[in-house]
Amino acid sequence: MAKTRQLKVSVEPAVADAFKTACTASGVSMASELSRLMIERARIPATKKTSDKTSTRARRRKAVREATALLHAIAEAENGYRENIPGNLSGGSAYDAAQAAVDALEEAISILEGAFE
Repeated sequence: MAKTRQLKVSVEPAVADAFKTACTASGVSMASELSRLMIERARIPATKKTSDKTSTRARRRKAVREATALLHAIAEAENGYRENIPGNLSGGSAYDAAQAAVDALEEAISILEGAFE
């Protein structure tokens, strides 16, 4: 029988709201995005528990840096999409949704970048 691993996620409400807003604005299902992130996380090999707290903290910091880089890439893509909306549609719902997604992603990035300060 295959052993399953569970990923427990604890998020500040602001991060959860930013994630929800970004997914909604981008038209991406939160469940599918979380599943994708969990699959990526599951590819990181499990390590034996050690008493070396620095090593574990270093891994967490690396994971946060990687997540932040991914959010930066998504924010840049969404901002590029928003900038390419024709001028006559700049006040429309697609423009507003793209701007809301960029704002939410930037807020999430800011929170993640402050996580280990």
